Amino acid sequence: MSDVILFSGGMDSFCLLKNHTYDKILFFITGTKDNLMELRQLYNMEIDGIIDSNIVHIINLPISIFELPNKIIPHRNAVFCLMASNYGNNIFIGTTKGDTTKDKDYVFKSQIEGILNYFGQDSEKVVSVGYPYSIQMPFKDMTKTEIISNYINNSNNINELLKYSRSCYTNTDKECGKCRSCLRKAVALRNNNIDYSNVFEMDPLSVILSERDIKKMQSRPLEWQEYQKALG
Repeated sequence: MSDVILFSGGMDSFCLLKNHTYDKILFFITGTKDNLMELRQLYNMEIDGIIDSNIVHIINLPISIFELPNKIIPHRNAVFCLMASNYGNNIFIGTTKGDTTKDKDYVFKSQIEGILNYFGQDSEKVVSVGYPYSIQMPFKDMTKTEIISNYINNSNNINELLKYSRSCYTNTDKECGKCRSCLRKAVALRNNNIDYSNVFEMDPLSVILSERDIKKMQSRPLEWQEYQKALG
């Protein structure tokens, strides 16, 4: 039996890293702009002793050519999980209640487990990492605000969270503060009374949302409620 985490360097992923002890930490180099900045953060974590470099596995998987204008890479987590099954049978993913892509929900979890366990029946044709396979989503029923609250309640270091996690779509040194990913991060931090003034190039909560973005957020009631709470 072996526990592995799909580590992206994002806030949810960083909290998940601190939530459990893993046998292996997997990071996929996909080639997107934000992914390369996340890789830099991973190296900084190794240098500063935040993670054990002996259990980090960096895997080159150049799938950025499939990135859509909305920054989604179709089927990304499906590919990641299939690859991760060569490293461990319990695969941890940092999904949240607010995630709406199909490769972050319980149907996805069930179907990928079915595929992996089907192939795993032929034990001589898979890497021996343990059986059965399972996809673990500890944060799936939690919002980002709740994940940060849980991180704090478990006596984790807030400065480490701010310094090493990155949730931005750009490749600027500081997180841009303009993209949707930055906004969701800022909302969670503000709702937990965490000062993020040194994280972003501009305060995400100062950005005026377009009518389209407002409607999109309102279609996700919990996300809208947390946004309104952060605005005060």
